[in-house]
Amino acid sequence: MYPFFPRSRRLQVGREPQLDFLRLLGDNSQPMTEHMVEVILPDGKSRHIASDRPVRETLGDVLPPGCLAVRIAGRLGALDAPAPTDGPLDFIDADSREALVVLRRTAAQALSLAVHRLFDEVETANLKVSDDGFWCEFDLPHTIKSSDLPILGEEMERIIAEDLPLSTQILNAQNAEVELRRQRSRFRIERLREEGGDIFPFVSMAEIFEPARGPHLDSTSQIPAFAILEVSGAYWRDDERRDMLQRIWATAFFSTEELQDYLRRREEARERDHRKLGRKMDLFRFLPEAPGTPFWLPGGVALLNELKNLVREHLNRTGHQEIQTPTVLPQDLWQKSGHLDHYQDRMFHLEGSEATHCLKPMNCPGAILLYRSALRSYRDLPIRLSEFGHVHRNERSGVLSGLFRVRSFTQDDGHSFVLPEGLETEIQSFLHTVGTIYGILGFEEFGCELSTRPPRSIGTEASWDEAEAALIRAIKSSGRSFEIVRGAGAFYGPKIDLHLRDCLGRTWQCGTVQIDFSMPERFDLTYVDPAGRHRRPVLIHRALLGSFERFLGILLENTRGDLPVWLAPEQVRIVPVSETRFGQAARNLADFLTRHGIRARTQKRPQRIGYEVRQAQEARIPYLLVVGETEIEEDSVSVRIRGHEQPITMPLQEFCSFLRQQIDSRSWRLEP
Repeated sequence: MYPFFPRSRRLQVGREPQLDFLRLLGDNSQPMTEHMVEVILPDGKSRHIASDRPVRETLGDVLPPGCLAVRIAGRLGALDAPAPTDGPLDFIDADSREALVVLRRTAAQALSLAVHRLFDEVETANLKVSDDGFWCEFDLPHTIKSSDLPILGEEMERIIAEDLPLSTQILNAQNAEVELRRQRSRFRIERLREEGGDIFPFVSMAEIFEPARGPHLDSTSQIPAFAILEVSGAYWRDDERRDMLQRIWATAFFSTEELQDYLRRREEARERDHRKLGRKMDLFRFLPEAPGTPFWLPGGVALLNELKNLVREHLNRTGHQEIQTPTVLPQDLWQKSGHLDHYQDRMFHLEGSEATHCLKPMNCPGAILLYRSALRSYRDLPIRLSEFGHVHRNERSGVLSGLFRVRSFTQDDGHSFVLPEGLETEIQSFLHTVGTIYGILGFEEFGCELSTRPPRSIGTEASWDEAEAALIRAIKSSGRSFEIVRGAGAFYGPKIDLHLRDCLGRTWQCGTVQIDFSMPERFDLTYVDPAGRHRRPVLIHRALLGSFERFLGILLENTRGDLPVWLAPEQVRIVPVSETRFGQAARNLADFLTRHGIRARTQKRPQRIGYEVRQAQEARIPYLLVVGETEIEEDSVSVRIRGHEQPITMPLQEFCSFLRQQIDSRSWRLEP
């Protein structure tokens, strides 16, 4: 094991703390030619600024106090870097949604510097900001242990106290590779070559000089609160065929209070982990024979079916027709749809005697082929097709994460083919339906993000304006607040993403509705208008829950497995006081409840009643019925309600009626 060196033996990397930009460019560098980009300020005014000068210089007169970065056409940019493109501009301050990204990217740089100072022969392979923190991957001979993390934290505190400035510098492709070679950074060189391009931004801080992946704070002293969380092994690019690296997980916030609250919620999230709950409740298993693919047990299937029934019921009310399309389709079809260009590495390809086929990663082409298989009139539209489509994606093993990231899952996919003037009505219907379903499942509130036209897109400006206006009117008419993310739409059309917030304050993007101008063009989809002319329909992609597997993981963690009786895989557990005397009566009662549509059972291997009660509590079963002599004589049941200490006694028929009403109304109440 490589020795751990305290701060007194810092690695000397052989470069000055601040690097000279012109020296790095070399003698062959040419002065940049000034070009202008047009940005639209938040007040609507347009301004042309130089594309080769820092935003802090070109927009210094309008930068508000506390501005940390800018967002132009949906892309974040540093204040000391040039504007990346034309487009609408927003200022990012500490209250902005992206502020934590800027803070955590800076903290990741500080963590990288700390590791370089404490250990010899370090190569930083990657820095990445995640939803709740950031992580850094390193290649070094020393095995970092949990006991090293406090020492790393102390070094980070010293780096913050040093008030080290960060600055963006631009290198041409040749000199960027020369610098990375000097650092022996083979991982970064690999990415640089893949990205291509003529120039690359780097960030300089003290003795480190690394590729910039986004904006940063001006100084390390602006990092108010951080925590180094854990260390783990990770394959380079999450590919088990590549080098094994060491990944350090950490997080940062703008206040100590926010950090402490996050750490508390993180600990609670460990207790709510859906993988633990899945084992305790006998819902699913992950087995080594099929990594990333859940094996569903009877209880898990019952739960999935209840979710599907809920969605199906509401889709039937809104005129959707359920379809089922093939799982295997020709590769040429995925080339035409554009999926092959974006998903080729994540698709399963099947070589056969004929053309190459693929397991479908999405359901869109199947629905499109069904639409195209018949002549359509304007009178037929809108045509709403829904599908519980089983899709497969060849995710790398390093990114698999319980039900949250799997290789095989089911989507509640939908594709509506509508007239252009029907967009707003369709979106309104979707928002109403999804709000109703989320409410039934215990999520009363959700956030809406409207993503508008990106710099590179297809479709006319008029069609984009019409679609975006329809989305805005639909959200406003629903009475929901929303945030506009300018320039972040898909290349084929604008979209609304729906974000749920769970009881731990975590947000999850689940539902989505997307307007698509691309697929109708690619597949030559038409309808006949009143004048007999062939027109293009507008395609709307939508999902209510998204992946059932992922949504179930979210639901389990949000409820800690305490599901309402209508969702509970096992609704009633029946325990005889004595198996010898009352075992048959318990089984008869289970059969009686089952005939009334209630999921009830008694243990086949009877145990002591205390053990049975604990098992039922562990499995989160809503109702436990104890059967003894009194219950048989009085035709009653002794009911133990989940979460309550004292049992209650009810006539059997009354209990059945109450339970049936709770199930039919999809109530969350357990008490009579």
